[in-house]
Amino acid sequence: MLRSIVAHIYPPFIFLFWVTIFLLVSKLTFYYKPKSWHIRTDMHGTRLVISIIGGFFSIFLGFVTFISWSNYKDATGLIAQESTEIYNIWENSKAFPPSMFQNVDKLLVKYVSSLINDEWSSMAKGMPSSVTEKISNEMYTQFLHYRPSDSYIQSYYNRAVSSLHKAIETRNQRIGMLKVIIPSAWYAMILFGTLIIITVSVFLLEKNILGMCIQVMLCIFLAFYITAIILLSHPLSGLITISNEPYKTLLHKIKN
Repeated sequence: MLRSIVAHIYPPFIFLFWVTIFLLVSKLTFYYKPKSWHIRTDMHGTRLVISIIGGFFSIFLGFVTFISWSNYKDATGLIAQESTEIYNIWENSKAFPPSMFQNVDKLLVKYVSSLINDEWSSMAKGMPSSVTEKISNEMYTQFLHYRPSDSYIQSYYNRAVSSLHKAIETRNQRIGMLKVIIPSAWYAMILFGTLIIITVSVFLLEKNILGMCIQVMLCIFLAFYITAIILLSHPLSGLITISNEPYKTLLHKIKN
């Protein structure tokens, strides 16, 4: 469900949705809050418990955000690493006989083009591309059937095969990142905890301009965090995703 939201709705609208929900909850709580339920400044025990709960929730929210951001950075690194290994295959294959090099060159162009045009759109739906997988197998078969004629070509062949294995391994790691790293139960905990924090804060604040402004800032702050967590948890999906520019740069180098 979250992947579909990320894939079809622009981040600003996701952010505005959460802000609207939180402001609506705040408004209803302000309106229906009994005056006798206001948490006064002299209620030290109650305020202490609320502060402890708020502190633990802030730590949990920061922890989830850190995990999401680390996942996003790792995905970005995998794209760059995969591009580097593919380029190494191309460079090392220049030492092959012309016919073999032409075959490898054509397959690499097809593979990188497929990464850009097929795999990227498939990953937005949470799936790898079967077209890219097929080309990858063809390339592996091409190397498997080739027998270098001398030790000079053999050394470059070994390097190319090593880079091919690393590129395939990196692609598998990238595909593995399509699975959301954050458990669904954590999303429920974040939403439930956020609504509790917003509701309790209404009982702490005075019903005046200053209190309402502080509540609005709290809603904006929490909406920003939730939006960031949702987006960063899907680094390979959505309208705003990590850049595939390394693939495009690589394709330009190979073609020219």
